Amino acid sequence: MKKALYLLIFVYISLLVNARHIIPSKTEGIKTDEWELHWHDEFNKKSTIINKWNTENGSPAHILSSRWHENIEVRGGHLQIKNIKQNKGGKNWTTGSITSKQKFKYGYFECRIKMSKATGVNNAFWLYCTNPSQKSNHCFEIDITEGHYPNESYNNIHDLGIKEKRCNNQLSQKHLVSPNIYGAYHRYGLEWNKDTITFFIDGKMVRTEPNLFCHDEGYIVLGTSVLKWAGEITPSIDGTSMSVDYVRVFKKHKGE
Repeated sequence: MKKALYLLIFVYISLLVNARHIIPSKTEGIKTDEWELHWHDEFNKKSTIINKWNTENGSPAHILSSRWHENIEVRGGHLQIKNIKQNKGGKNWTTGSITSKQKFKYGYFECRIKMSKATGVNNAFWLYCTNPSQKSNHCFEIDITEGHYPNESYNNIHDLGIKEKRCNNQLSQKHLVSPNIYGAYHRYGLEWNKDTITFFIDGKMVRTEPNLFCHDEGYIVLGTSVLKWAGEITPSIDGTSMSVDYVRVFKKHKGE
């Protein structure tokens, strides 16, 4: 019994030590020695979904697919969000989406993703805040990437207005990912601070904007959806998936 307890303690300490050695990947404008790991998911265990994420189960009105827990799978050290031709929830397609249980404010966010090999699928990694504090009272959404086959990545900043008067004003920008978004994993990053919002693809800075209203805590979301905006909807969607290697959140060292 004691040996088993000691082994569990050893494994726990080892995981903590290894986590501390994770630093941001080489990224333009990000000095790795200024940042420390704050939160992450490497998707090495199936239990990670239960512990760190909430799974969507339902049929959102604004997309052409319903989303279910069954479309979420952790396999071989990766998160798989599966797109399936299936009549469920009043829709002809099923997809998946997970939302972090923890909220975040400012930092460097990075996710390594291989996206669905089909038109008509929106592959997304984003942050949102719909219940802001009284101090900021401003709702917002930051889309770090919305990927569309074969090689498009959109990053968007949504001004969703104040709680008492909602709106949806969007600042959007499209980038082309070489050679494509589906054949290999690519890194999508965001540096978010009180002054600026900066987007990265594979370590290269692709866009920076002044931060005018994103000043509250937000949740991380990973998910797919079937949308006309993402291209022609065809049977080729069936059986595709968005594969996620990791999600990492870094904070600057205290005092910096």
